[in-house]
Order: sequence, then C-alpha cells, then structure tokens
Amino acid sequence: MGLNDLIKNLYKNYSIKCAVQYYPLYKYPLFKKMGFEKHKCKNTEKFFNNMISFPFHIWMSDKQFNYMISSVKKVLIYLRKLNRKKLKKVATLYKPSNNNTLTAETEEN
Repeated sequence: MGLNDLIKNLYKNYSIKCAVQYYPLYKYPLFKKMGFEKHKCKNTEKFFNNMISFPFHIWMSDKQFNYMISSVKKVLIYLRKLNRKKLKKVATLYKPSNNNTLTAETEEN
C-alpha cells in the first residue's frame, strides 16, 4: 500500500483528484545526463515518497473541505485494513520450524 493507492482510491471512490507535484530535479532526464542522478538526497527522497497535494482553495465551503477530510480518513482506514489482511496472509504462508527458522508453507503441507 502506498501513495499511489491513496491517490487512486480518492479519485475512484470520492472524485477527489490529488497529485504529486514535487519531483526531485536529479530525477529529470536532463539532470541525469549531467550526472546529478548519482547525488541522491535522503531527505528529498523521503519528502518525494510521502508528499501529496490535495485540491483545496480559499473559496471551498466548509462542507467541501469536510468532505475531503472525511474521504481521506475513510480511504486511509480502508488501506490499513487491506494492508493488515495482506500481512496476515503472508504470515500464514510461513511457519516456524524446529530450529527457529521460517519455512514456507505449501499446499502439500
């Protein structure tokens, strides 16, 4: 589950179009050609991977703003539940062996 899942769900289920508007310069082809791709910036990457722009403006009504907030909350709750289910499914595929290592559970086991 990631940022793209949040953006897709908000648009598909609530008609809220969000975007990632920040893109690190060294990721652009021109800067890559100039050799800047080698210079990764940890904080820049962290910001880029976690940044989202929501569609709001000064003329939004309280009702519209509250709709956006409640929609984001609903999607985040949904994605967390979905992520937990996936983690549980992965966890059931592995079981501890006698020597405390994990072994893959197969359909034959």
